[in-house]
Amino acid sequence: LVIYRDGHLVWEGPVLTPTWTRSGVTIEAADVLTWLDWRVPHEDRLWSGADLATIADWLIRDGFAPD
Repeated sequence: LVIYRDGHLVWEGPVLTPTWTRSGVTIEAADVLTWLDWRVPHEDRLWSGADLATIADWLIRDGFAPD
């Protein structure tokens, strides 16, 4: 799901649960970072003594990298 406001991207993320009723639809969605819940790192890494920001940066970049 991608939401634009006045031509600007304001929110993006996967649809988790659409629920249809007679009066409409309710869409449960999560932030784009939710994609990382299903990703497995492309390589093993040892993070002995590494700064947490460095680890997070690597995991996020790897998680969004193509397979």
